[in-house]
Amino acid sequence: MTRGSGADDPPGAPKISGVGSLLNKSRLGKAPPSLVCQECEGEGAVQLPCLHVLCRSCAKEHICDA
Repeated sequence: MTRGSGADDPPGAPKISGVGSLLNKSRLGKAPPSLVCQECEGEGAVQLPCLHVLCRSCAKEHICDA
């Protein structure tokens, strides 16, 4: 055995780096669902650190209660 092999890549097991590419292939062509603003119900909202889901224009005026 050479240094660097062994526990990371045992014989007969898939390479660790190959597992990530399998996950990416299963997600190809699937766009994440668009979030809807809790204030104006417009699409394209983002989740803020306070867990509210707001569009950019509503987020500018938002004051977090938490």
